[in-house]
Amino acid sequence: AAQGPRARADMANLNGKTTETTTPTGRRVTSSPPWKGADETAELLRSVVKRLRSDQASLSSEVLDLRAERDALRVQTTARAAATEAEVDALEAAIEQLYGERTELRRELDEAQKHDSQLRSEMRQSDAVASARIERLTLERDALGATLLEERKRQVLNDRADDEQDDD
Repeated sequence: AAQGPRARADMANLNGKTTETTTPTGRRVTSSPPWKGADETAELLRSVVKRLRSDQASLSSEVLDLRAERDALRVQTTARAAATEAEVDALEAAIEQLYGERTELRRELDEAQKHDSQLRSEMRQSDAVASARIERLTLERDALGATLLEERKRQVLNDRADDEQDDD
């Protein structure tokens, strides 16, 4: 048979009694019968299992919700990426068009500046020709004016001479 305080306590438990014994080292050992509180423990375990199953169902539902949310976010992200890519493509096309327009405008500006330069050169030449002609015409006018003045003087002198002869 079993010996020692623990063994004696276990034997007493089989009789449905809670025993307390002290070991030779002075330690107290308490022992209860194995079936005492078994109904409460079983009910507690059933309650814990029920709660765990409920928690598991709730967590499973949350996991499904999170997966659906993740999938929706993936779709959104893919759509946004496609839209962004389309916007980038459109912006690149617009930039390319603007570069083309700028190049065309620069070419037109260069042509306009070249034409302007030619017109200015022609204007300077025309101004020089006109100034020379004005100078020549001014000299001719002055010469004609001087000739006319001389002619007038002679005419006046001749008229005086004629008047003097007529008086004699």
